[in-house]
Amino acid sequence: MEKNELLVVAEVIDPDICLNENGAIDITLAGGTPPYQYLWSTGAMTEDLSGLMTGEYYLTITDDKNCELLDTFFVPYIPCASLGDTVWFDENANGIQDPNEVGLPEMSVLLLDSDMNEIDNTTTNGDGFYEFTDLDPDQDYFVQFVRPEEIVDGFIYLHSLPNEGGDDTKDSDADQITGKSHLIDLDPGEHDPTIDAGFFKIFINMEKTANVDQVCLGDPVDYTLTTRMVGGACGQTRLVNLRFGDTYFTGDFSTIRTEVDLNGPCNDPVAGNDILEFGEEWEHVYSRTFETPGDYKN
Repeated sequence: MEKNELLVVAEVIDPDICLNENGAIDITLAGGTPPYQYLWSTGAMTEDLSGLMTGEYYLTITDDKNCELLDTFFVPYIPCASLGDTVWFDENANGIQDPNEVGLPEMSVLLLDSDMNEIDNTTTNGDGFYEFTDLDPDQDYFVQFVRPEEIVDGFIYLHSLPNEGGDDTKDSDADQITGKSHLIDLDPGEHDPTIDAGFFKIFINMEKTANVDQVCLGDPVDYTLTTRMVGGACGQTRLVNLRFGDTYFTGDFSTIRTEVDLNGPCNDPVAGNDILEFGEEWEHVYSRTFETPGDYKN
């Protein structure tokens, strides 16, 4: 009499994202005498397993005649990917990380998917270093380096020129307008340490004057705030959030006008838009009425 052997065929489903518990083993059984009993190395007594991490799984099958079959299955390991590196102060604004230039701490860095949706964020450490780990290698990414918008201590940070110098480990990868990198494609287990961003400083001069020297309670005062791009490397900044003392200004910046023709390495500024360029000044007039003593400030 021919022996009715137990035969097992298994489909192993890989985890589709590194570190995720979504691998599976799907069993198809033939031969033997049903019903069958299943005992996995995890303690499960089901025919199939799901929600699996990478690793080896052992199965013992016993049929109604106490015939046993032992088998081993392996759920493959899909290594995660990672990326990162440095946000630095580009002191000479040449777009290259020179040996004497230092990292910028507390700079905001965003990780975006290929549709520009934010999926993670971090800030640089004291050395300007940042990193995103445990990344799915089946997905593409952008990195966005956020430029501080406010004028602080008379200067503002701008993004350096990207892709300068021919050395991808030393250049800046951030677009000067959006702060976003190129699209990054990572292989399983790959670490890309070349996604950097340089920032340089543009110096801003702000002057506030009033149309009167003295004011009585209830009188209106017209203030003129003049903002000039007067120093630093060539660059430009969009006037979004300007601060003078405790006063913030937003709104219509179409009154920008060209004051100086630099005849230098910078492009000639274009008047009448909301971008303050090297050699331009912006003048903003606003009014206040003072209702309490000491409210008048020049």
